[in-house]
Amino acid sequence: MQQSGNPAGWDRHALQRALDDLARYGLVERGQSGRFHITALGRLAGESAVEVETVLRAVACLRALRAEDLTDPALIAIAQTSAELDDVYFPFNKVSKHKEPQHWLGQLRAQGISQTVLGSLQMNVTARGQETARAKKATVCLYYISGMAMEEIERAMSQFGGAFDGSAGPIRSVTSRTCDVLTMIGRIAELLHPPLVLEQRIAKLVLRLDLGTQGAVVDFARYAERSLDRADYRRLCDAGKTDRDALGAADDNDLLPLIGNDRRKLAALHDALERWRRARPAVAAAALPLYQA
Repeated sequence: MQQSGNPAGWDRHALQRALDDLARYGLVERGQSGRFHITALGRLAGESAVEVETVLRAVACLRALRAEDLTDPALIAIAQTSAELDDVYFPFNKVSKHKEPQHWLGQLRAQGISQTVLGSLQMNVTARGQETARAKKATVCLYYISGMAMEEIERAMSQFGGAFDGSAGPIRSVTSRTCDVLTMIGRIAELLHPPLVLEQRIAKLVLRLDLGTQGAVVDFARYAERSLDRADYRRLCDAGKTDRDALGAADDNDLLPLIGNDRRKLAALHDALERWRRARPAVAAAALPLYQA
């Protein structure tokens, strides 16, 4: 916004346009004196590690939604509209103008994601096929936490070309960057849709994307973390060994085949289970009863 030919000066019109954009998206507001004041959204954007452009895109989508539209799949899809995810490379067939783009959108639509969210994937596009890449990235995140084996995910992702050559690298790059953005998406949603509270949901979703786990095992995974790998968690889910009682009642001889017959993992599993047992669930404070004479 500096004045052309004058490094020390500012382009007043560019600065005004930038302020108008921030005001339009609710990051600043004009007070009675005519001066701009930062809002809670603006403060959040300033404190965050994500780009302001990411916040503006998220606000544009989130404020057009109802609170009930903010499902986990929808939040993952909204994260793909961020500037950060646009910078993450993900292979797709650039020649396919209809089949592949429609396929990934159809997959997301089948998850019940709002048309408003799907439409946002096609906004602020700066490169050819970017909307297809966004939809594909959202889909691979959902595959990754579905319990599907990695080789099956890679096969699904490469069905239109742009093969992964057996590498899970692009998939992990997308899920990892999505984790970075999701917390901010959740906080923006809470500001736009009070009294919506997403903190616990987002924390679980981030953990699932980080470890590639299904929902059934996420409470145990919070304690076991990376002492077990994605395949171990999948086998535990398939065997129904996901809650404290089922894991505690299981014999070591039953557990070992589920964790690759690795006794170090078995010791880590028992340690995580013991810490889970000792953890005291949060108990809500009692409400004050109505006064009775």
